[in-house]
Amino acid sequence: MASTDIFDDISRRQLLAALGTAGAVGGGVVATQSPLGDGPDPIETTVADDETARRLAERHAPTLYFGTREKWFPTDPREFTSDHDGKRVLDGFDALDSYTKRYKRAGEPPAPAACYRVVEYPDTSLAVVQYWFYSVFDQFTTNFHWHDWEVLHVFVDTDRDEPMLYVASAHATTVPNNEFLDPETIRPSVISEVGSHSSALGVNERRESFQRVGLDGLVADITNGPLNLADLGELPVAYGLPRDEGFRLPFVVPELDDEPVTEHERLPNVTLDDLLPDDVTVRSFADLTRPPSDLPLRETGHVFVPAGIELTDGPTADADQEYDLVPIDEVREIDALTGPQLSFEFAVPTVVEDAVSSHLAAPNLPWEQPRFTDPSLDVTDPSHRDALRNRYGIDHPATGDRLVGAVRQAVPAEDAPDGAGITTEQSQTEAVCLLESDPVAAPTWNGVVAFRDVPEGTHRLTVNGAGLAPYAEELTVEGDGELNSIGVDGAVTVVANEDAVRVHADADGELTNVRVTDDVGGRVYDATPPGKNSFAVNVHRGGSYTAEVTDSGGKKGAYRVNPKDGDTSVGLGTVRTGKASLAEFLVDLLEETRASVRADVSGETTPGNAEQNRPDESPDANASASAANGTNTTTGASVANTTDTANATTATDATNTTTATDATNATNTTTTTGTTDTNTTETTNVSSATNTTNTTNATVDNTSVSVDGNATTNTTLGETEDSVETATDESRNDTDAVGTDVANGTGAETNETSDTVSESTEQVGGSVGSLLETLDRAVATAEAARDAAEDGDAESANESLRTLQTRLDAVEGALNGDITGRTRGLVERRLQVARERTNRALETPV
Repeated sequence: MASTDIFDDISRRQLLAALGTAGAVGGGVVATQSPLGDGPDPIETTVADDETARRLAERHAPTLYFGTREKWFPTDPREFTSDHDGKRVLDGFDALDSYTKRYKRAGEPPAPAACYRVVEYPDTSLAVVQYWFYSVFDQFTTNFHWHDWEVLHVFVDTDRDEPMLYVASAHATTVPNNEFLDPETIRPSVISEVGSHSSALGVNERRESFQRVGLDGLVADITNGPLNLADLGELPVAYGLPRDEGFRLPFVVPELDDEPVTEHERLPNVTLDDLLPDDVTVRSFADLTRPPSDLPLRETGHVFVPAGIELTDGPTADADQEYDLVPIDEVREIDALTGPQLSFEFAVPTVVEDAVSSHLAAPNLPWEQPRFTDPSLDVTDPSHRDALRNRYGIDHPATGDRLVGAVRQAVPAEDAPDGAGITTEQSQTEAVCLLESDPVAAPTWNGVVAFRDVPEGTHRLTVNGAGLAPYAEELTVEGDGELNSIGVDGAVTVVANEDAVRVHADADGELTNVRVTDDVGGRVYDATPPGKNSFAVNVHRGGSYTAEVTDSGGKKGAYRVNPKDGDTSVGLGTVRTGKASLAEFLVDLLEETRASVRADVSGETTPGNAEQNRPDESPDANASASAANGTNTTTGASVANTTDTANATTATDATNTTTATDATNATNTTTTTGTTDTNTTETTNVSSATNTTNTTNATVDNTSVSVDGNATTNTTLGETEDSVETATDESRNDTDAVGTDVANGTGAETNETSDTVSESTEQVGGSVGSLLETLDRAVATAEAARDAAEDGDAESANESLRTLQTRLDAVEGALNGDITGRTRGLVERRLQVARERTNRALETPV
């Protein structure tokens, strides 16, 4: 399992110089690439005789189209080998440096070639021509490596002397290949992706470009089946060619030992100008504030055709280069691939900061791969597999599941009633995805994530993208060959770095699920967190969220998350589950709603709830600060080396409700909203310049309720990007001064005529005043439910929750007046959340 340790000065682009070990020669052998699972056993094939092989190879040899920015074209690998200890070795440094030197000197690609092989399936009329293309380097976004081998399979029915299936390889064994069943052309085109050489097919009249679906009277260039996933139902499942389909695909500058690979002493002839140009590359995913939108799309450059062959099938190309057809047996003199193993480090969101998960991108020699013997292993589309089974009896049982989803980018919702809410849209920049059980990252295509043959077990999925905050979830795969969606019903919601706020928490036990729901946009995360006893989810700053956690016993807890401008993270401390947690959430939600309505009336704004910006302090330092700033100070919970200090007292028999705040040297300090009658005074002493407390007073029928909150949910102010994030929901000492009626969940809290309306509410009047009155009563009832649950009194808590259902109906009734627009919208959507959580709290044990 990949490490999730947290590192300082994380480099997302670091290339590891760890050398392979098996059969090491000279500089070390590049490690073998492994697929996700062991896969099915290859079907034995026979090698065609030389005459048959040559005839078929010439008949079906493809035309090759490359982009204008391509640097490394298919070449004869024998040109760059050397002898080490009696072995013939293809060394990464030597191949790249020599190729670059020869290209510059001659002004044209050196030794263009394709290596061919033909195999036959015994007792059938099926033969397969394989064209293996070797390039000295691959600078794809995250899978950059030496020694890039790509392959085109042409399945030929020898009885009809016609091709029955084309299969062009994509980036990894788990990514769906580009395939075409029963083509009418005998000679396809291969359209190569810049830098990575992933192969798309060209079979229609427009051979130099790729079409995923039929348009303008032209057939599509693939016959892969559709996704059968929500709004992507008719999109064929194949990698395609993103930069030819209107999508941006940024590349990364490869590094070795934290320096661009071009700085290495063994590459004297390679400079940055010899890598992909600046207009399609980025130095870091994390350093970009947003996905780049100005990357150029693909343009056709060099065109290669097979040498000495008259091209009679399909459109003729204006070729500027010929390539040789080389029997692959002549290349099998190469004993090993050597060179430092290159790795991209994926960012994985964690509680404190992003950790890294390294993956490897190291190729095999063709004859070391199962598909060399049995090309049918490379057929990825289920209907194409069916065709091989039905026509030729070639059958491979499914060895794992298919995972699919679509990456969607969160953006502000223009129709959010109170300006807080998000929606999602398709990004025009592709992302890259990593299953920790697979060594090779899978790029998205048209924003789609797709993995095939994922074996049974638990897998961590991580999604990274240029300018995007990382996403991670844990998946459980049954391994029965079924199609499974990832994310939220197939949608993986990501956020631009500049808009991202990390919602994070710890837990005392295992968390089996975390669900984060925006009030407007719905669920943005609903999965098992990779950390199990902690989680970190990136959300858009413009939303208002409910974070719901589920523990291993099935109990749930809920928290409100309201980021504001400038926030970079919201910490929920150590989360808890059960009835008290859900009731506390209802208090927070209803108080938030009440504050929003009041702010709407007054034109003021309400604060969010990210952590306070403050440096780590020692307990002794805080104690000294407390002593210097006043007495009667208690110390609350400490999370992530941050100490909260707070004290609250309640006085009664005041003629009017007043709030006195003694905040000596205090900054960024809030006093929570209390629900009082007209004979209550709130007094809050805050004794530390960097500490915050929430104190809630609820007075019902002249019964004083004093809540001294050591730590509560959703109580902290905003932070800047340098802040230490803390927020807690730990033990409360709420019950000391709770009156009998409230503690029992009876009496005043169940009496509709009870006076729980504050003087500030009475001063508003009108329809809004009536709405605030119903919210006052709802808050008091939720507090009673919370306090009873804290005491372990499930019966009283449930009675208060049932009363709260009535209170919420009253809130809805108060909207039937002349309340419209923003106020009505925000109350309606939060009312829906409150009802859902009230019902859940009733079903949840203490």
